[in-house]
Amino acid sequence: MPDNGYLNVNGQNFLVYDDRELQEKMNTIFDSDTGKIRTSALPSDYGATGATGPTGATGATGPVGPTGAVGPAGTAGATGATGATGATGATGPTGAAGAVGAAGPQGPVGPAGAKGATGATGATGNTGATGATGPQGLVGAAGTKGATGATGATGNTGVTGATGPQGLVGATGATGAIGPQGPVGAAGAKGATGATGATGNTGVTGATGPQGLVGVTGPNGAIGPQGLVGATGATGPQGLQGPKGDVGPQGPVGPQGPPGTSSGSGSSISYTLELARWGIMAGLPAKPYTDANYLQADRNVQGFNNALQWAYENGYRMVIVPTGSYAICYPRTIMVTQSNMTFDFGGSTLKVIYDSTRKSPFDTRTGVTDFYNFPGRDSNGNDGVSIKLQSVTDSHIRNLILIGDKADRIFANSAEAAIEWTYGIQIIRGSSYCSVRNCTISSYMGDGISLDSTGFFDYAEFALGLTVNDINRATGAVIPATGKTLVSQLLTIPTTGYSSFLVAGAGYSRQTAITNKEVDVAYYAADNTYLGYYSNKKIYTPISIPPEARKFRFLFNNETNTAKNMQMTLKFGLTPHHNTIEFNEVYNLHRGGITLGGNYNIVQHNSIHDGTGVLDRKPIFPDPTRYGINQEDSYGDNCVIRNNLFYNLFHGALVGCWTIEIHNNHFYNLSGIGINLYSLHMANVRENYLYRCQTGIGLMDAHLPHAHVNIEDNTIAYASNAGLGGTGYDVYFYGNTLIDTNSFAMADDDTIICRGNHFVWTDQFSGIPTVTANRVEQCSFEGWNAQREFSLKSYEVSDSVFTNLNVRIETRNGAKTAENVLFRSSAFTRCILNNHQLSTRQRQVQINGSRLTDTVVKLGNINTPEESPLTTLNECDLYVSTITYMFQGEFNTGVGRIEVNRCRIIIANSTFAYLLTNVFNVASTIIFSIKRSTLTYTGTGRLNLQYYNPTNKRAVRLFATSRNILRNINPPAPEAGIVIEYDPDIEGLAPPTDGVWFKGDIYGNAAPSAGGNVGWVCVSPGPASDIPWRASAARIRGDRVFASGRVYEAMNSGTSGTSSPAWPIGSGSTVSDGTVTWQEVGPLAYFRAYGTIF
Repeated sequence: MPDNGYLNVNGQNFLVYDDRELQEKMNTIFDSDTGKIRTSALPSDYGATGATGPTGATGATGPVGPTGAVGPAGTAGATGATGATGATGATGPTGAAGAVGAAGPQGPVGPAGAKGATGATGATGNTGATGATGPQGLVGAAGTKGATGATGATGNTGVTGATGPQGLVGATGATGAIGPQGPVGAAGAKGATGATGATGNTGVTGATGPQGLVGVTGPNGAIGPQGLVGATGATGPQGLQGPKGDVGPQGPVGPQGPPGTSSGSGSSISYTLELARWGIMAGLPAKPYTDANYLQADRNVQGFNNALQWAYENGYRMVIVPTGSYAICYPRTIMVTQSNMTFDFGGSTLKVIYDSTRKSPFDTRTGVTDFYNFPGRDSNGNDGVSIKLQSVTDSHIRNLILIGDKADRIFANSAEAAIEWTYGIQIIRGSSYCSVRNCTISSYMGDGISLDSTGFFDYAEFALGLTVNDINRATGAVIPATGKTLVSQLLTIPTTGYSSFLVAGAGYSRQTAITNKEVDVAYYAADNTYLGYYSNKKIYTPISIPPEARKFRFLFNNETNTAKNMQMTLKFGLTPHHNTIEFNEVYNLHRGGITLGGNYNIVQHNSIHDGTGVLDRKPIFPDPTRYGINQEDSYGDNCVIRNNLFYNLFHGALVGCWTIEIHNNHFYNLSGIGINLYSLHMANVRENYLYRCQTGIGLMDAHLPHAHVNIEDNTIAYASNAGLGGTGYDVYFYGNTLIDTNSFAMADDDTIICRGNHFVWTDQFSGIPTVTANRVEQCSFEGWNAQREFSLKSYEVSDSVFTNLNVRIETRNGAKTAENVLFRSSAFTRCILNNHQLSTRQRQVQINGSRLTDTVVKLGNINTPEESPLTTLNECDLYVSTITYMFQGEFNTGVGRIEVNRCRIIIANSTFAYLLTNVFNVASTIIFSIKRSTLTYTGTGRLNLQYYNPTNKRAVRLFATSRNILRNINPPAPEAGIVIEYDPDIEGLAPPTDGVWFKGDIYGNAAPSAGGNVGWVCVSPGPASDIPWRASAARIRGDRVFASGRVYEAMNSGTSGTSSPAWPIGSGSTVSDGTVTWQEVGPLAYFRAYGTIF
């Protein structure tokens, strides 16, 4: 701080001086620790002062009360020369004053010495009652009184207007009176208190009479009258800024400041709408409505518009409607065209008055009777919209009850049900950062709330003038194409004043016809000077416009057709973005609830319900596009739907956004689809709850390149089906729970994985559910209580758990194609694994590395004689504690095969009977083999095991057991003609009779003995067969016979002829034989014995 000069405080300059010398002088007179004048500074004969009693607790500093009466003045002593007064120290808060005692007599006044500099005033402690003060001596001439700066206004608690700084304080002689407190701003957040102006130095005071002796302290006596004032001395230099003095009385409350922003910052001014001033009349008329009713409703709309405009022009940023009910009508709209404006209806009701059978005075058509078509495109007019936020930023609708025309429509003409052209609130033409909040909206024929996809300025149907060229990125010049690129002609930017635009579709081609859904843009000034280049700007997202740009070119990659219509609309100023629809109730829908278009918009915490006609018993909209939230004809990017409630609707949400987030919504009792994904690039659908929807999550075709969908952690309960059948997506269906879902199907694509999901069927469910997914990973499937039969159509199932289920193992295309199914590393408890064929092609099932607990492996064929199913278990663990058999055949025709290889079978059940049983006892219909496996009985004693059920052993064509280990198990004696104790795939008692063999292949001898052979070696490759052709023999498809040194396979079932046909020798050639067609499959394999055993 300079010794003398100006000090800037909060933007104001104060003149200051160095008063350190004065301060030192003051310290010799005033004791800052006790708050009293030092005894050494008092004349010896000054009146005694009573002892200071304790002061009560200091309360909040309020306005200063009036000064108590001054006691009579004592005889004034001679006035001495007044010393310069130092700057006044900071004053502590003043406690409550004690009672004033009677004044004591003043002692004789001695001559006054020169007054020393006043020390800084310390904080005032608790003041007890003060003893009587002696009469004050005559006061010497006072210095000229300096002007006291006005104290700035102190804000009230709450939203307070800023308090101005305290004005400059002139040099003070006797202390100037404290100015009254300025007006107080309206309540709000407390504004900053202005800085206290600097207090000037006190001028030279006339000599003060000597103070009497100090007596015993008693209660504070009344203050005597002030002595005569001496002549004013010369004004001393201004001291440093003094401490803030006591607060004066509170001034009157000032006007309320302007309203703050929605974020709580800033200030604002609200205006309560004056109904009479704007011609608005409260109250709702009763039907039938008169022309006067319509005219008043129209005046109400005009009044709202006029009031909004006036309020905006006069600095108000919030308009509050007095709570009441107000009639409105079509076609006039309440237009919010002012930015930074909040329209708070305070819980008021706005109701559209309407009559389906009486013409509105605003319907300008003549000679018509379809009054129900007004307003809208069917009446040659615009749609009926009650409120629009158009081309605005940061404007808001609050606390409104809005009732549409459906409430008054009577639908006497059935065609009235098709009307969809009336809307509650629309946010349109690039509006941004706006909101609709805490509103209840019902009974509109279109949507209650609509965010559309219009820009400030839409530019369409312009000629691109495409040529096969490229653009030089450095110069902007058009150059010959080196790849698949098209360049537009030089286009003029059709409008100015916008910093960006985006590319969208035209008409119903919402995605455009651009192959890559991206454009490059080169900009030029008015004189064609090249300004710069943007690459790979995708549709729906902002493309910045340089301020100097007046012209531009498009470049399209991966395009070659110069005549192609790209189906583009340019949206200058962008589409509505960063808007929020929240905490609303939208109900009694006709077609829809909320239309969600534009970019970065949020719909959250809303209740959207009842679009079934039950509430008002009126017809429903005759089209399936009835959604709570709809993006059928709108589009955008990165919108969010979260924490909403949907119920009693047809569909929940149809979303067609480039990217979309659908999170934590609840959908109840929908007769259509809960969430339907339509025409998008990326969707995150997570943590939603869908209860009793006809379809849980639907997936329509993508229409955009490289689309993908993440569906995670949702619960779908009691849905008829789960959808997900659309094409063009990579679908990641993870961590979802599906309860009593009748049908779940994912697209026929191996990249689409059903992973980590939990499927449950309760006792309430009836029927046979189906799960269709090419790949299933880490899922669980469970039937509660009674074992549940369900159909699993898949090609690969891994790391999954099945509990209490009868699993019908099927494939997606099994009716036409022989297909394979693989289970690996999975667990089955109390299940049936049923590879069953009925009017399907052959199916081979492999179960590898899995655990089967009290689970039966079943194989069957009903009425499909040409097909032969196969089930193989490799390296599995099988546990038995309750079941009495492990494998079952169910054949009334054909033949099937079960193979068990390298498995571990642990049997704890003492009543376990046999490995294999059959439902039917049709001869020679099942082949069973168990090889290189371990069978262990863990019960008491040893288990007498039977290989198959003796009551239906006729069905067993072959039972092969080879190289198995049995622990605590007594095997049965092998039954000739059924049981073999070797592996027929690698060994036998004669050369092989089936399979394809190559030269040098070896087939072992299953009964080696001295003098016999080790086995047989293939010396001529080909298929093996030991069945010659026979006349008039019944054959089934797949049978093989040999004739003329070659092997032929039956292409169909039938009966051979009575004489041998002329057998063809060409590879794959065919020949007819009776009703059988044979196909040549290769030369017959020949074997020779080898390796004599000695």
